[in-house]
Amino acid sequence: MQIFPAMTFRQQLPRHQRAGFSLIELCVVIIIVGVIASVALPQLLPLLIFSELDGEARRLANYGAGAIAEAALFGTDITVHFDLAEQEYYATRLVFPEAEEEAEAMDHLGMFSSFRSSSDLSPAELSDMLAARAQGDQRLSSDLPAGFDPAEADAQMHDRFSTRFYQLLYKRAENVKHDTGFLSEIGPLFEREFTLSWSEPYEEELTDPILRRYRLPAGVQLADVRVEGSSNTRGTVEIDVSPLGLNYEVLLYLRNDDGDYFTVVWHPLTGRGMAREGRWE
Repeated sequence: MQIFPAMTFRQQLPRHQRAGFSLIELCVVIIIVGVIASVALPQLLPLLIFSELDGEARRLANYGAGAIAEAALFGTDITVHFDLAEQEYYATRLVFPEAEEEAEAMDHLGMFSSFRSSSDLSPAELSDMLAARAQGDQRLSSDLPAGFDPAEADAQMHDRFSTRFYQLLYKRAENVKHDTGFLSEIGPLFEREFTLSWSEPYEEELTDPILRRYRLPAGVQLADVRVEGSSNTRGTVEIDVSPLGLNYEVLLYLRNDDGDYFTVVWHPLTGRGMAREGRWE
């Protein structure tokens, strides 16, 4: 006579050995996951590639908006370079070095600008105070910064306007083609050469987080840069950005390995960059 019920082999195992799946169950789960992945991956892979192209287009659109904002904020000319051979882009600006005596001199113009922004005086009151300081009346001009000279401030403002004018002339002269003309046979008009009094500018690459040099990833290519209707597919293309913004619309065409396109537009009126799916003309 059997007193206790018969125990199966599984019931006789310790508790820590009874948890888990069998080898057959695990193989079935792996097969199911593999079938699902083989069906879903071809559908998801184009989306992953397309999102990378979309992200690079948005980055390039923000780069144009950042260059326009940088030029307007600091009042300087910026040149954006697109190196189509290396598939990278970066921005530079012209630096006009100041003379040593100008760098060491007191900034009277900046001193007056700080005083004007921090005070509640009206333009008429400021004019009266400047006139009193020029005439030596310390009673009416005692609130002006110590050591401030209105004549020096006027001279510094004149120098800055002159420097800005020379900068514009320098930028325009870079675009002039020096071909042989009818005056070439006459020779120089002056016996001695002369140079301008200000130092020769040099080009400096911007290293700001937004405008630093950037190389496109391997799966995305800048195929075409269109400026004023002219298509550029090789070499280096330079886009000038002045403090007033762009003078023309810039179209940038990004393409991935599957032939998908994104068009990036730098708009001269809005000063913004915009990314669009497809190839827009």
